[in-house]
Amino acid sequence: MSDERWRFCLGGYYEVSNYGSVRRLKPGPATWVGRVVKQLTTPDGYKYVDVTMSGERKHEYVHILVAEAFVGPRSVGKEVNHADLDKENNHYKNLEYVTHKTNMAHAIGCGAWDRSRGEDNGNSKLTVRQVKRIRKIHSSGRGTFTSIARDFGLRSCTTVSLIVNRITWTHV
Repeated sequence: MSDERWRFCLGGYYEVSNYGSVRRLKPGPATWVGRVVKQLTTPDGYKYVDVTMSGERKHEYVHILVAEAFVGPRSVGKEVNHADLDKENNHYKNLEYVTHKTNMAHAIGCGAWDRSRGEDNGNSKLTVRQVKRIRKIHSSGRGTFTSIARDFGLRSCTTVSLIVNRITWTHV
C-alpha cells in the first residue's frame, strides 16, 4: 500500500497505520522493532492486538487506535463507528466518532443489529412462560437463584437474578 501512513500510539511503544496495521517501535523479549503485531478477532468481530508496554500486557482494539491516531482524540460520551458496518475495515476513512445512540441507530437502520427480544432472539434459552415461572417461584420463596437456575438448565444463577430483578426480560 503506497499511501500507507504510520503514527505513534500507545505511548510511543507502537505505531498504527491508516489502514489498521500495528507495529512495534521498541525492542522487547521475543520481538523486534518494526514487527507487525498479529491481529486477533473478538467473538463479535472486532480486531484487536495484544501489546506489551513496560512489562504489562494489554488488549487494544485496532479501530480505536486508528481513530485516535488519524481521526483525532475521542470526546467523552463518543464511540467509534464503522461507517460501512464492516468491523474488519479499520481504514481511518471508515471510522467516525458518534454517540452510542447514533451508533445503534446506524446499525439498526442498516439491518446489522437484531432488536429481537425474549424468545424471538435466536440466542434465547428461555420462553416467556419459563420467565414468568422463574419469577413466581422466586417470589413465593420456593427456590434460591442457584436452585432455580439448576431446575431450568441455566449455567448461572446470575441469569435468574437478572430475570427476577427485571434487568433482563423487562418486556415480560
